Amino acid sequence: HSNAVYQVSISADGRLAASVGDDNSLRIWDLQSGRCLQQVDEKLRGVRSVVLTPDGRLAVYGRAYGTVRMLEMPQARPTGTLEGPSWHLQAVDVTPDGRLLISGGAHGVVQIWDVDTERHLHSPVGHTAHVNAVCIAADGALALSAGDDRTVRVWETAHGSCLHALEGSRREVKTVCVTPDGKTALSAGVDGKLWLWEPESGR
Repeated sequence: HSNAVYQVSISADGRLAASVGDDNSLRIWDLQSGRCLQQVDEKLRGVRSVVLTPDGRLAVYGRAYGTVRMLEMPQARPTGTLEGPSWHLQAVDVTPDGRLLISGGAHGVVQIWDVDTERHLHSPVGHTAHVNAVCIAADGALALSAGDDRTVRVWETAHGSCLHALEGSRREVKTVCVTPDGKTALSAGVDGKLWLWEPESGR
């Protein structure tokens, strides 16, 4: 990359990685040799997020103007584009079975997609400002998102309903993750604090 790198993702077998950066490119890496296998250059600015599906079959990344692009690994061959209402996508994640994808971006937009059919399923409503991060629990039933509205929200992926709005931070929340058993979530942001949550109970 010739400029800042925003995000990286490693395949489940540990052989490949994908990265996206401010040079508007996505790169596929061989981790054993450190060699760049493929480079995909974007004409549009704002490539900020990438995730590899658990089976290592696809690299999925968010693009400017609200589209999600899917590439077949490791050749980086385009296989599909998901069109959504968000102007800018900041974050993407996929369920462990690779069936569903969640994205978050500008204006508080969260979207849930069917990866195989490339169909938009839900646009959950809740955030009132930019969504900075999304993550999906290991069982795929719950997803979390973190936003500039100072909240972390817990979503049911099957229907797109908001189960809980986790509040407490006094500043924008920039990242969120969840433990493998799905019982604990961790968020952090501009206030400099780490917040522990119970996604199922909303505490």
